[in-house]
Amino acid sequence: MGGEVFSLFDIPIQRLGFSESLHAVLNASQETAVRVFFVNAYSLVLSQEDRGFKRCLQLAEFCFSEGGAINIASRFLNEPSLPSNIDSTEWVPALFDLIEQDPHQEKVSLFCLGGRRNSVDTLCAEVTTRWPKIKLLGHFHQDYDAEEEDGIVAIIEEERPQIVLLGMETRHEEQFICRHWHRLKNSGVKIAIAGGQAVDAIAGTIPMTPRLAQAIHLEWLLQMLLDPRRFYSRYLRGGPYFAWYLMKQKGLKERK
Repeated sequence: MGGEVFSLFDIPIQRLGFSESLHAVLNASQETAVRVFFVNAYSLVLSQEDRGFKRCLQLAEFCFSEGGAINIASRFLNEPSLPSNIDSTEWVPALFDLIEQDPHQEKVSLFCLGGRRNSVDTLCAEVTTRWPKIKLLGHFHQDYDAEEEDGIVAIIEEERPQIVLLGMETRHEEQFICRHWHRLKNSGVKIAIAGGQAVDAIAGTIPMTPRLAQAIHLEWLLQMLLDPRRFYSRYLRGGPYFAWYLMKQKGLKERK
C-alpha cells in the first residue's frame, strides 16, 4: 500500500516524498484504517533487539523514513535514494492542513495521547485556531501507568475519533497502537499516528533550546549534556549497531 518500499533490516519503508505520503495516507484511510509510523536509525536498531517492536513496524500500513542515516543506508546498499526524510513534527500539521483545505472534507475528529501535562490547554487552543475542521475530542498526557491503559482505550472507544495521534517515546507509541489495534479500528479510528514529539510541537511546548539545537543539527550535543544515558543509547551504542546491521544486510544481499 502506498507505492514501492525499501526494506531495511526487514522493515518495509515507503518510497514516498513528503507530499505524496500525505495524499497516500488520506486516500488509503478512505478504504481502511491505517497505522502511520516513522523510523530512524535508532528505532531500526531497537527493532533488531525487540521482536515485538519489529513486528509492529512490519505491520504498519505506512512506515516513513525519519533521519538521514536511512538515506545513507539506501545508497550503501545500491538502492535508489528515498525521496526525502519526513519529520513527524512537520508531517502531522501538514496532514491537518490538507484536511482543512479540502472543500469536500467534513469535520474530522481527533484524540491525542502523549505530550506534557501543561500542553493540554495550549493544544486545544492551537487546534481550534489553526484547523477549525479538526475537532479535538480528548487528550491524555503521556505520564499514565499500566493500570490506566485499558481505561484510556475505553475512552477512545467511547469518543470514536477518526484520528488518534500519539506523542510518546519510540517503541511505546507503536506498541500501544498495535496492542489495541482491533479495538481502535472497531471504534472508527481511520488513521493512527505514532508521531514522536508531534503533540508537543503542535502545542508549542517543546522548549526553545531543543528546537534551536534541531535547527542547527546539534541535537546530539544537547542530548549528551542533558541526558547522557539517552545520548549513549541513541548515538554511542545505537550508531555502531546500526552500522553493523547494515554491513550484515549488505553481506546477505551480495551472497544472494
